[in-house]
Order: sequence, then C-alpha cells, then structure tokens
Amino acid sequence: MIYILHFLTIYFCLRLLYKRAGNIALDPGLILVFVTAFSVTANIFFYEFLVEEFNNNVWVLWESRESMQNIVLLNIIFTSIFTFFYLSVCKLQSYEKDTISNQIYRTQYNPIYWVTVYVIVFILGQVLLALNQTYVLTYWNNVIDLSFLIAISSVLLRIKGIRTTFFFFSIFILFTMFIYYPIIIGASEEEGYVVNKGGVVKMLVFCLVFLSLTKYQQLLVTPKKIVLGLLFLPIFIGFANFIEGLSAGTPPSFVNLAIYSLSGYEFQIMENQAIIFDDLEKNDLDLKYGETYTRALYDIFIPTSGWKPPSQWFAERINLFKDVDDGSGYAFSFIAEGLLNFGTIGVAIAGLIAAILLSSLRLLYSIRVFLKPAI
Repeated sequence: MIYILHFLTIYFCLRLLYKRAGNIALDPGLILVFVTAFSVTANIFFYEFLVEEFNNNVWVLWESRESMQNIVLLNIIFTSIFTFFYLSVCKLQSYEKDTISNQIYRTQYNPIYWVTVYVIVFILGQVLLALNQTYVLTYWNNVIDLSFLIAISSVLLRIKGIRTTFFFFSIFILFTMFIYYPIIIGASEEEGYVVNKGGVVKMLVFCLVFLSLTKYQQLLVTPKKIVLGLLFLPIFIGFANFIEGLSAGTPPSFVNLAIYSLSGYEFQIMENQAIIFDDLEKNDLDLKYGETYTRALYDIFIPTSGWKPPSQWFAERINLFKDVDDGSGYAFSFIAEGLLNFGTIGVAIAGLIAAILLSSLRLLYSIRVFLKPAI
C-alpha cells in the first residue's frame, strides 16, 4: 500500500511540477523531486529484488519491511509538502523570456578574458595557501571554481552548432572524468584510480545551464530533455562507479553494472534517514531543535568557528559505531536534517525550507542582466 502511495505521489507531483516549469527547463523543484523519486524507487527495487546481492553490511533501512516503509512514507510526506509550498510560491513569481541578444553575451564572455581571470584567481589562491590564510581561502576557493566554470562555458559559447558543441564537450567531460582526475591528478597525489564524479557533474550542469541561458535559449535544454537527462545521469554516474570498481578488482557483471546504475544518485541518503529515525525511536539521539540550521547561517560569516556540518558529524558518528577510521563523508538530505532537528514533524518543516530555498533559486531566472548565467 505504501509503495502504491509512493508511485501515485511522484506521478502527480512530477506532473504538476513539469506543467509549472513552463519555459524554465532547469526547474530546481522538478529536479529535486525527480532525483528523490528515483532514489526512493531504486531503494524499493533493491529491497524487493537485489537486497541479498547488494546488502553486504546489513543496512538499517533494510532490516525489516516496516523500517523500509517508514522511510518511504517520510519521503512521501516531504515530497507532498515540498511540492505544495513550492508551487504556491512559484505562482507569485513572474518569468519572461530573456531579451538580451546573443551578441552581448559573446562580448561579455570572451574566452581570453575569462581564462585570464581564472589564471589570476588561481595564482592568488596559491598565495593564500602559502600564507596559510585558511579563513579567506575558504571563500576564495568558490571564486576559483566559478571562474573556471565560466572560462569553460565561454569557450563552448564560441563553438558553432549544438551537435558540435555537445561532441567537443562530451570529449572534454570524458577526458576529465576518466583520465585527467583519476590518472594525472590521482597519480600525482597517490590516491589510485578515483573518478571525480562530483566535480565533473557540477561542470556538466553549470555549462549546460550557461549555454541554455545564453546562446541556445529554450533550444539546448527543454523540460523534456531534462527529464531524459535525469534518467541518463544516474546511469552515467553508475558507469563511472563501475569503471572505478573494476580498477579495484570488482568482478565485471551485468548485475554489478545494474547495481551501480540504480544507485547512481545519492543512494545512501535513505539509509542515513533510517539510521537517524531508528536512533530517535530508541532515544539514542537528542533532537537539535533547529541548531543545524542556525549554525549553518552562522558558519557563512565565520567559517572557522569549528562547527561540524551534519554530513561530517554523521560520518564520525557512524564510523565510531563501526569502529573504523574512514575519512569519507556521508551524503545528507533535507529529510535527515529535518528528523535530526525536530523528529518526524521535522520532515514537513524540511519540505517547507526546501520549497523556500529552491523557489528563491528559481526566481533568478527572471533576472535580465548579462551576468545572469554567472549569477
């Protein structure tokens, strides 16, 4: 019954969000609900058909059908609350097609200029690192990342034709993901063959947003293409994980490839939700009552306060229970943070917070200045 309710919820929510997206192909609300729906559906599929092949460490999420259904229900509540408030806020926003000519964009986003900007800010970053100015460097790293992404986008802006642009961009993405990061950078830092999926996906999304807002307005990215892209993305990420697994000695098989592909999105987040929910049920965890939200705002202005974000706190907590010393983090989620702060009612609060944040992000599409892609 819970599974049926899940599929009905995602059907109606995605349908409403898709209809509301209109000319905004990269609608943040549509993307969030789609990724959440994919992750929950994949977890249901794993629990019902592949749990024995995949669940080597016995996840709390899959300890019992009740545990699985509780987390699915929490995701249903979150998705419903988020969609309602998100669409309500979006009705108050107006959106008009950008009237700035492509020539203005070509002038303002000259590749030589932006590559020069990137080189300068990168060198300044190295200077800050050498001077041990970690406080300023915390912010400056964002400037370095942004200037690099704009530089790449400005180069793509000069390529003629959508197909040619996609071809050269695809070659660059594949080179960056499977050769540059894991072989060149990985070898120099002695990390082994590790695929940098996060950085490459960020580059992919940023450049597509940039081109869709400038040269190919309403042509390069449409709501239909976004949905197809969201279906393809976990397969792409899963394939990258599969290649990484092969380099580590994982036996090549169709089942392993399917597992990697279905878990391409943040598969761990539902397990995180299950662990926190279970700890609260057993009174092994105290509620934060909004502390993580207020401290996150505080950390924007004072990043050296020493406060640990929920993902890092959670990783240390899990590693302590498992008696391991693992430096990696765990992907958190809106729902997990809502549970951590206010318990079950926090899921609804998290849905409201997510709606406010993403509807504010959507409002940026109405800005009509030449810096709009960078913004």
